[in-house]
Amino acid sequence: MTASFTNATNFLAGITAISADMEGDRAVDLVAGNYIQPANQLVFIDSQLENYQNLVAGVLPNLTVFVLDANQDGIEQISQVLALHQQVSSLHIVSHGAPGRLYLGNSQLSYETLHRYSWQLMGWANALTADAQLLVYGCEVAQTQQGMTFVRQLSELTGAVVAASNHLIGSHTLGGNWKLNVCTGAITSGLAFQEQVMTTYSSVLGKVILDTSFNTTGKVTTDFNGNDEASYGIAVQDDGKILVAGYSNNGTNNDFAIARYNTDGTLDTSFNTTGKVTTNFGNNEIGYSITIQSDGKILVAGVTNNSIDDDFAIARYNTDGSLDTSFNTTGKVSTDFNPSSISNEGGNSIAVQDDGKILVAGYNNKGTDDDFAIVRYNTNGTLDTTFNTTGKVVTDFNSSNERVNSIAIQSDGKILVAGYSNNGTNNDFAIVRYNSDGTLDTTFNTTGIVTTDFNGKDESGYSITIQDDGKILVVGASNNGTDNDFAIARYNSDGSLDTTFNATGKVTTDFNASNETANSITVQDNGKILVAGYSNNGSNDDFAFARYNSDGTLDTTFNATGKVTTDFNGNDEGGNSITIQDDGKILVAGVTNNDTDYDFAIARYLVNQSPELANEIQDREATEDSVFNFIIPNDTFSDADAGDILTYTATLENDQLLPTWLNFNPDTLTFSGTPTSQDIGSLNIKVTAQDIAGDEVSDVFTLAVTEKNSAPTNLIFSIVSDDNDDDDDEQKIIGFFTTIDSNQDDKHTYSLVTGNGDSDNDAFIIEGNSLKIKSDINKSSYKIRVRTTDVGGLSFDKELDVNASSFVSTNIQITTIFQLVNITQNIFTVKSKDKGGKGKLSIKIKANKSKEVNELCVFNVDDDEGKIDGIAPGAEGYTKAALLRSKVIFCSLGNLPNGFNSDDLTSILEFESNTRLRFYMVSQTTTQTILSGKASFSNVVFSSSTNNSTEQEGFSLNFQNLVLTVQATNQEITLGTSLQGKKEGELIDLRSVTKSVKAEFKVHREAAFNNCVGFYQIADESGGIDTNNDGIADILVGQAGYAEAAVRQRVTGIDLTVTNQGTASHSGTFAAGSLFAPFIIVNGKPDAFLGDIRNNNPKVYFAFLGANADKKDHIRLLGNNTFGFEDLPNGGDRDYNDVIVQVKLTANAV
Repeated sequence: MTASFTNATNFLAGITAISADMEGDRAVDLVAGNYIQPANQLVFIDSQLENYQNLVAGVLPNLTVFVLDANQDGIEQISQVLALHQQVSSLHIVSHGAPGRLYLGNSQLSYETLHRYSWQLMGWANALTADAQLLVYGCEVAQTQQGMTFVRQLSELTGAVVAASNHLIGSHTLGGNWKLNVCTGAITSGLAFQEQVMTTYSSVLGKVILDTSFNTTGKVTTDFNGNDEASYGIAVQDDGKILVAGYSNNGTNNDFAIARYNTDGTLDTSFNTTGKVTTNFGNNEIGYSITIQSDGKILVAGVTNNSIDDDFAIARYNTDGSLDTSFNTTGKVSTDFNPSSISNEGGNSIAVQDDGKILVAGYNNKGTDDDFAIVRYNTNGTLDTTFNTTGKVVTDFNSSNERVNSIAIQSDGKILVAGYSNNGTNNDFAIVRYNSDGTLDTTFNTTGIVTTDFNGKDESGYSITIQDDGKILVVGASNNGTDNDFAIARYNSDGSLDTTFNATGKVTTDFNASNETANSITVQDNGKILVAGYSNNGSNDDFAFARYNSDGTLDTTFNATGKVTTDFNGNDEGGNSITIQDDGKILVAGVTNNDTDYDFAIARYLVNQSPELANEIQDREATEDSVFNFIIPNDTFSDADAGDILTYTATLENDQLLPTWLNFNPDTLTFSGTPTSQDIGSLNIKVTAQDIAGDEVSDVFTLAVTEKNSAPTNLIFSIVSDDNDDDDDEQKIIGFFTTIDSNQDDKHTYSLVTGNGDSDNDAFIIEGNSLKIKSDINKSSYKIRVRTTDVGGLSFDKELDVNASSFVSTNIQITTIFQLVNITQNIFTVKSKDKGGKGKLSIKIKANKSKEVNELCVFNVDDDEGKIDGIAPGAEGYTKAALLRSKVIFCSLGNLPNGFNSDDLTSILEFESNTRLRFYMVSQTTTQTILSGKASFSNVVFSSSTNNSTEQEGFSLNFQNLVLTVQATNQEITLGTSLQGKKEGELIDLRSVTKSVKAEFKVHREAAFNNCVGFYQIADESGGIDTNNDGIADILVGQAGYAEAAVRQRVTGIDLTVTNQGTASHSGTFAAGSLFAPFIIVNGKPDAFLGDIRNNNPKVYFAFLGANADKKDHIRLLGNNTFGFEDLPNGGDRDYNDVIVQVKLTANAV
């Protein structure tokens, strides 16, 4: 039995408002919440399904079926019916579906909305038996991890065993079936439908494509005065408002009728105060076509009867809906082709040339049959006599009936019209092309005329359009011997059929073995072809809409079939005109029957919007024989389509499979695995996000697999010979240390340690890799114990015998073992006197008059000309190549707080001997910002012969108001700085240290806020936080809870504060073997932050941009272990002087 709800039914008003006929005998069986005849198997069918009436009729007789109102909340409707039932053993829900989603009435039950409807769903359990079955019919509902979670949670909330599918439901021809193959338990209930209905159903229950932001249903109907109306043309204004034209019957005859709608589907009351306009010429009129001039004025063309015969008719309106009296003084023009005789003519289509002249095409009857007819008007409504001398052109094909139904203008000004021509037996598609003066264009099929037969039956062309490539599309109807089908033909610009379109240049489309006609065509920006018209569902006509690929095949990414039919109210409807909004949404205008008469009808459809890359995936590192885990941040990809679900894949950049050691979980977006020594190197990995429609976007990141750290295996000491210098310095270089280590390019530090063979340690010191004696040599041999330690903290100890006979005990001068050489005027190299050694530079600010924040960087070049990978300085791409190789030295500030001096900014860098170097400065931005495309390369100023000069101990670089000194140095690399200068490298790296480290802080401030700076321990250079001390990052940058975990993991005792324009000293201790990152809490302290996590107030910012809510840079490296902070959101004033922290680190004794 079927429940048909009365007009008084209001599901949102409560149960007592429900009354229903359960028997179909028009007697009310359900009143005030009392259901007279119990039913224990219920079926709910959504009325938005294509041909839902066939499904209703096909429900098995022992089941009770309810049809969901498309204008009301579907979950509420089901809930209110179930409130009147008990002991329901099976519940069937039949609607459009998508992964993790059901479309019910004007609402969605989905993975995202389950919590919103949880009370209603739990209420269903009151009506269900303990072993009830809930069968969900909807395409791909159980597809993807979200879909399966949706099914499981639906079962948990309702208490029922749920069955759904992970494939298309519906027509086998369209790739569907009726199997519900994903279940939460054993399913004993059968399907709800008779076998014949499932076999013959011609659609699938795919994703809803009506745009519910348009009048909540995606559909609008408009009545003018209680009589017949129909719309035939549609156009969209630049402001998005929608114009529809046709006719309205005034009780006596028909008038031109126009309605204007706002973007939400409501009538626009700024248009004639009602949103509607009717225009009478004197007798019967019908408007068939509408267009908008470049000045916003509105043109409608059609036919008018002058009491004797029909004439062409045009009206022009101002933007407020009033007639434009500058057009023929009345705003109206009618044109008779044969004033001296009785003959009918009418305009069916209108277009405006680039010069503003107006073309109207239709037909002219000269007494025996109809011919193609075109009129061209000047902008004031007068006939344009440069067009065939009369402003009118008539074209006869073969003394039979011909009519123009559509017109289009090529980019070269030639005029195309399409319609039909009778060949003596039946009608064919007919196209004519005219030159701009109205003569036939003989380059088009040699005659200017083309006719096309599809299958020897009647065909008619109703709409024409031109593709961007100049090919011509005509759409209409073709009779297949039984009924009419959609018909499309595509022509080359010379009039020949385009055989790349379905091999023949022709396509016909049947919807359901009944009558269909295509009335309008347009082309999307992506080249896909949209066709609208009507299709008969066996009982009445519906809007029909199809989308084709550019080769003529149906586009199955559109509603799974490429076809959509839309029913308005169970009566006859038809689509007459189609257009595309600027946002890609599709509008179809036509007519619908309201049971009494006909009304304007409009439907708006959604078009899939492709996913986009919102934030690039940052490069990652993995280590040999160590577990690698990386979760792609949730904000990496975005999709503008509400409710769209993205699925993810990962491959190598060349689309090959990932290596076997690396796994990717597409549901959690997690990469994991453990690389071995065979995997060392770099991988370019492509991550692709694909939406339900199959559109996708990708991003590529680099995963570098580095070798695991191995302990050094030997230490070599090389004694230097006497340099015969007469200067008897206190400390003398005896020799240099080198290390044997399997890790290539590993860095080592050397130290004197206690243990066997350390008897003479006190006579020496080690600076860098050099051994120095503190006083004159007074022994022939010395015993020392030396340790070499790599950056990972692994070490090797060795006892050494230093033989004094290998060097002279006097006249050994301590000289600078590094030399800075100016190769050219702007390229420097640092040389070590120790073969194979490394050179070090000390860089300081000499003078700073700049009021801006400047970033100074260094990069290496390949030769003495400064080339990088063959790119010469000044050539295209050089600046980018330089920035990709660069290392940040420090930043200079334009506004210094009291107590902080530019002389405090120092950076010591180490390079391989003979490395060629250049310098550059970036003003008011950063290297990374420029590389990301958010700032211009023009902000980069390179060192050159005009901005460097020789100093006594090195060179100076003069960048406008900033002068720097660059000198070779023997100073040790500052402890903790090994990562500083890299991307997001505002860190303190103590991983090579085996003892705790004393930290002394100087804190300065130039800010109104009482900020607090701290440091927290991180598990890796990417900022991950290890919360359970297993050495693996548990919370990654950008994940929920990161800020709280960071503040909780902060180093105890290091909460750095200072008064405004004051200087404060603090001290603390950093643990050995660890990595630390700074943070700033704005106008608050850690306890205040942790006490108000939910509101995240006060704010906290980190060195990692992904951890900051605004994704902006709030911490800058000012120099070695010196950090500047910005406390305002969105980068604030970017002066980085709100707090400045200088850190002095000293390794504690054992």
